[in-house]
Amino acid sequence: MIWSALIVIILLIFSPSKGQFKVASHVHRCELHALTTATHLADVHNAPMSLSDNSDPNSGYDHDIEERLYQDYIVEHLGFSNFLQKGVSSDLAKGKTTSGANVASVLMKRHKWIGHELSQSAYAPFKDLWIYMVGDSTTRQLFSIFGIPIHGSGFGHNSKEWSRERCTPQWPHHRRHHHGGGSFPEEGWSGNCGNNELTCHIAGFGKEGILTFDWKHFPYEDYDDFLWGETGPFGSKPEGIAIASTAGHDAYANRSSVPRDKDSYTARRRLSAAAEAAAPPASRENAHRANRRPDVLTIQTGLHTCVHARYTHKDAMNHSQVDRYVGDLPRLMETVRRVVSSRDKAALAAASTLEARAAHKNTTIIWVTSGRVGHRAEGLPMADHDECVWRFNAHARRTAHRLGFAVLEREEIERRLLYASQNHEKKVPRSEFLRFKMHLEAPAPQIVSTALLHLATCLRNHSFFGDVSYVQSPTGHLVL
Repeated sequence: MIWSALIVIILLIFSPSKGQFKVASHVHRCELHALTTATHLADVHNAPMSLSDNSDPNSGYDHDIEERLYQDYIVEHLGFSNFLQKGVSSDLAKGKTTSGANVASVLMKRHKWIGHELSQSAYAPFKDLWIYMVGDSTTRQLFSIFGIPIHGSGFGHNSKEWSRERCTPQWPHHRRHHHGGGSFPEEGWSGNCGNNELTCHIAGFGKEGILTFDWKHFPYEDYDDFLWGETGPFGSKPEGIAIASTAGHDAYANRSSVPRDKDSYTARRRLSAAAEAAAPPASRENAHRANRRPDVLTIQTGLHTCVHARYTHKDAMNHSQVDRYVGDLPRLMETVRRVVSSRDKAALAAASTLEARAAHKNTTIIWVTSGRVGHRAEGLPMADHDECVWRFNAHARRTAHRLGFAVLEREEIERRLLYASQNHEKKVPRSEFLRFKMHLEAPAPQIVSTALLHLATCLRNHSFFGDVSYVQSPTGHLVL
């Protein structure tokens, strides 16, 4: 009897017709696809690279970061990277890739990153979607990268200054506990960090598209009562939102116009008159529709929380505080699932025709683990902060999967990219390795953003793996 049951279980798992084990679910296949796509880009960046067949095979690690970044495969498959179309910076390159055999812009057009109408581009899956990104400054970095195909590369460079001037403060209307310039020693911060508590809405992909960034300090805080409440974007009576203009964001490139001695709302209001004039209040419009809700929701928490937990004790991690915040992760995730699922069901029930019901799609929820770096910030020894972030990520991963959420493994993607830059000798030129800092330089955020594009596209298309528009690369994994 026992053996019979085991045989039945094995037959259910194993597919003799294909000679392989079935993957557990579409969600898990999509996760694997996104992770494979990103880590392969990272591996190409790090692998030994010879400029020709006659090159010294041992010279591959002597090439600098720019030469690695402009390899043909990366130019073809890395999204959100408009700057690549210019080719390597050498005067002799003439817009070509590192190989010298291809023009960078031609490769990018061939793979539909540039030079195509949105509906025919690699970003077509995001057309007219409302993409809502919740998290800390490393999430804000992804928000700015997502804005590049729409608002230009300059927005990616200047989004922090732009957001602190143009976005809506969460306090006092939606966040009750924190106030501008306040001191919260029990949470490990005071003053300046409150300037991050903003909600930003900008034009997204397509006429109806919206990109939103919403700041989060900790897993569950008083702002979550609004965010997942009746008048939040997922509630039954959502407030209207205002789309902020990004016109004139280039004015923020002049960092000398930003006060560096203090980082308060008042100081930020003294930004250049050019920036003020370029984005007048009239450029803001109400973009809310009564039945509108975000189509894609990404949430990241942990890295910034660990920074605060470190500062409450100054010279050591506050483990009791970490325990409390880790314990809040299930509360947050269960709240998100309950509220978003309820809203999805209500939207489906409100569909008045069979066509509308068939076209209905639930909000796609993606949990993003915190990134690999940021642990060498001033006064932060790597060990305890790393361990705190890893703990958050492990707990978030397990809880998210238990509740049915997809997970984007940002930590693993960045670890894979950064391993070749770790523990290098001091004599190695700075140009040959990526710097360790909280907000990583290219191609790190672009790789993570490309993985997020792949994951969201896959999750929203249950025929993704049978769709002929997604072709197999020479490495065997699907590419857009």
